[in-house]
Amino acid sequence: MKLIHSFIFLLLTLCLSCSKSELQVGRGMQYATLLHLDQGEGYVQAEVVNPWNAQEILARYILVPKGAELPANLPQGTLLRTPLERTISLSSLHAALAIELGAAEKICALADTAFVVSPAVRQLLQTGNIQSVGSSMQPDKERLTALQADAILASPYEGANVSANLPTRTPAVLCADYMETSALGRAEWMKFYGLLWGKSDVADSLFDAVETEYLALCQKAQQATKRPRLICDTKEGASWPTPGGNSYLGQLFADAGADYIFAHRPENGTAFLSQEEVIAQGLQSEVWLIKYGATTPLTYAKLSQDFPQSKEFLAYKNRNIWSCNTFHTAYYDEVPFHPERLLRDLISLLHPELLTGHKMLYYQRLSE
Repeated sequence: MKLIHSFIFLLLTLCLSCSKSELQVGRGMQYATLLHLDQGEGYVQAEVVNPWNAQEILARYILVPKGAELPANLPQGTLLRTPLERTISLSSLHAALAIELGAAEKICALADTAFVVSPAVRQLLQTGNIQSVGSSMQPDKERLTALQADAILASPYEGANVSANLPTRTPAVLCADYMETSALGRAEWMKFYGLLWGKSDVADSLFDAVETEYLALCQKAQQATKRPRLICDTKEGASWPTPGGNSYLGQLFADAGADYIFAHRPENGTAFLSQEEVIAQGLQSEVWLIKYGATTPLTYAKLSQDFPQSKEFLAYKNRNIWSCNTFHTAYYDEVPFHPERLLRDLISLLHPELLTGHKMLYYQRLSE
């Protein structure tokens, strides 16, 4: 009799869970620190934490399924009826994610289209399925208004009023994912975007696969007997931009088994250092990664011409510089939501004995 009662209770529990709103937060957020997803009765609340003041909520969104009656006592926040049918993305990486989640038709417009590398996104631009709205920093406001979108995905910047350049009647969804302090934390934002586009189950499954492979690669990197000293990029004008020690890239370097020379830096974004500081600390770096965008490939000859001091670096002398031309690889469109792909590249170049036969996706040895 007790067994029958237990079975009936289980059935009732399952029925009640199935009768809840179709909008469901799955496993929840495990790694992201700047995004909180909370399940309510008939809605999901999404809070974006201010990356520059962790005590402050930058934005709050209330997601309610289209056609459903608005629940009583909704929390204050920007109401978004999901799934979003017409989304403007000011960054190509979110458009690329939408395509991967099977929500390509949800993206109606994109900014900075001249810099798109993703073949899938470029195809939609060429067919006219995705329109251009100009620059992400100053998009065409009239065009944005005419598109009558459900929301605009925009990245927040410290001290900047993102909404000032956007139509007042179109909700701006602030995408602070790039300021996460871990690679999996940034990738986990795909769960939020999945909720927005009605692809929550797909996003959850994709993240599970990313997480599994990333953690497996981390374990493999721990087998390395040495952690090569690593330096990044080159000077731009008067400064040398490099990932901060608390940035998701800083953690990626550590997970790949590198001794990143600026791992001690507190920034969770980019640190803008002086050329003198980088030279003083980076001359003995055994590995040098340079990410750049150009129509012609970077070479040792071009590097030494543009930056004569480069010849003094150990990585230059030992011909252990690796470059990633973002004009030719979909680095920016793929890595944020697929950090396992970059991690595999990094482990391969740092510890080739651990990943034999790996074909590099982003970084290649610098040519003469």
